[in-house]
Amino acid sequence: MKFLPILVTSLVLSLQGCATPTVTQSAPSLPPEELLRQCPPLKQLPFDNMGDAVSAVLEYIQNYNDCAKPHNALVDFERKRK
Repeated sequence: MKFLPILVTSLVLSLQGCATPTVTQSAPSLPPEELLRQCPPLKQLPFDNMGDAVSAVLEYIQNYNDCAKPHNALVDFERKRK
């Protein structure tokens, strides 16, 4: 009977090595909603006169800048997440 504590201890220690680790997965973090909006479609360039064409190109530039900011923020979000 004096070997019983040693036997029990050995058995417990050997079974602990076989225990499977608990792995928890966190839910994927989603980007903020304001970064998930799509860019508006571009309008057809007018060819009636040069002034209208210049105005349309300036509007394209503004639309690009408005769309590029959230897109770049989304890219930065994804890079930080990885």
